[in-house]
Amino acid sequence: QEHQAQSLLAFLEACLKLEEDERAWLKSHFDCTLPVRSPLAQLVAGTAKILGESCVFQALTCAELADLCVLKVVNCHEAAFGGSALYKTLSRLAHSCSPSCLYSAGGHRGKGCVIATRDIRAGELLSISYLRHDQLLMGRGDRRAAVFVARGFDCACSACEGPDWLSSIPCPCSLVGCISVSDRGSFWSGVLCGRRYTAEDKTMAKVQQQETHWAQVLEEFQGRPPSLLERPTASSSEEDSQSAWNDARRLSDAASQARQNLGPYHWLPARLEARRMLVAHRAVTAFAAGRGQLMIMQVAEDFTQATRRYNMTLRLAGLAPMQREDLGRTVQFTKAVLVVLAKLQMAPLLQTRCWPTSFMHLRMALLAELHDVICVFGCDSSQAEHARDVAQAWDALRCQILLLFG
Repeated sequence: QEHQAQSLLAFLEACLKLEEDERAWLKSHFDCTLPVRSPLAQLVAGTAKILGESCVFQALTCAELADLCVLKVVNCHEAAFGGSALYKTLSRLAHSCSPSCLYSAGGHRGKGCVIATRDIRAGELLSISYLRHDQLLMGRGDRRAAVFVARGFDCACSACEGPDWLSSIPCPCSLVGCISVSDRGSFWSGVLCGRRYTAEDKTMAKVQQQETHWAQVLEEFQGRPPSLLERPTASSSEEDSQSAWNDARRLSDAASQARQNLGPYHWLPARLEARRMLVAHRAVTAFAAGRGQLMIMQVAEDFTQATRRYNMTLRLAGLAPMQREDLGRTVQFTKAVLVVLAKLQMAPLLQTRCWPTSFMHLRMALLAELHDVICVFGCDSSQAEHARDVAQAWDALRCQILLLFG
């Protein structure tokens, strides 16, 4: 909040240096309105009133300050240097919960840019998301509420006006692979069978109870330390390590069970898979730093399986893995695994006398993320160079093991 306040003051001070006709041009080219019922509108009005009493902004009326505050909140984007940026064209891109483009603050040579996340038809309206990636991975009601709080408008994008794929559930019919998708009302429609169900239907009521249950489970796991396998070496014991490992297994079982109950499209299993990725990453990082005990093969399998399932849900919902805030996590995870194997003098690989399947899956995930890193940050960026170095080190290790054992 302090950073946001500093950014707002810096923006207003920059606007203060503009000529009156230049400020008028800004207000005529960008949206400076908010619905009266929006909490953001009330916050802006209060902020403008307080700032209007400051000697710094005496040259601006309270109404002008309010307009400029709205202009900043609604139209500005994060900049690479840590502040905010107002772009002549980019800041006018529409919001969508299933965007065709990704805004990168400093993706290419430190400049803000827009990157296509999928094929775009000629004449199609370009869109980006005003929400964080994790906020996009929610049901329609939660997403619309997040947009209203952050930007002060009711989202009417195709993802919010059309079928809510991220809240879809297995269809009660007998057709294999059929799912039910909720519409704008209280009805669900079977994609293959065409049947319609209401919230009063016993099967649907049961599924809604499952949603409530898994939302509580997700909240419980999110409230716990992510490094479930991390234990300081000095105080670690076999019971501690086993207990931590059991915690990680419970998270894995919960994600699989939620996926079975709610289906592969639903956002709740995907959020549990994201938690699995975080736990595995923290665990292998802790071990690489000399803390804790872990089973490297199983942790790698946990990470890659969670990554595959999470990315699949994203694609089914029209989102792209390159939109993730944690883009680069697979690179960092692979690097930590290389450090662990070096510390163990390749003992796990020498014992199995083969290249594990989990490591094959990790390589595929690494190459896919390398492609996304290049798209977002550029081929010559430090992030892309680092990802290529890790991929080359991984392939070198793989060749070494294959030469030893065939």
